[in-house]
Amino acid sequence: MAAYIISALDIHDKEKFDQVYFPAILKQVEQYGGKLLAASEKQQVVEGNWLRGRTVLWEFPDVETVQTWYQSEDYAPLLKLRKEISNDSIILIKDGVTLAD
Repeated sequence: MAAYIISALDIHDKEKFDQVYFPAILKQVEQYGGKLLAASEKQQVVEGNWLRGRTVLWEFPDVETVQTWYQSEDYAPLLKLRKEISNDSIILIKDGVTLAD
C-alpha cells in the first residue's frame, strides 16, 4: 500500500537547495520507486500552524521502501545537506489510500 512523505521546509539557502539538493533528491527518490506529487511555496494554511516556505509531497510504493531509502547510505549526504540549508518538519503517512483505490 502506498506511503507518502509530506515535508514543510523553511529554506535558508534557496540557491543551493534548488540547484544542488532538489535535483539530486528527485533522481534518488525515483531510483527508490518514489515520485514527486507536488512542491510549492504557494500554500494557504486553512487551520493550525504550518512552517512557512515550501511544502513537498512524495509518494512511495510502501513504507518499507521509504524506510530503506531514508536510512540508506545514498541518502545520508543529502540528509546532511538538507539539515544545513533548511529547517523542516517531515511526516510519513503509512498505508495511504487515494480516492482511486
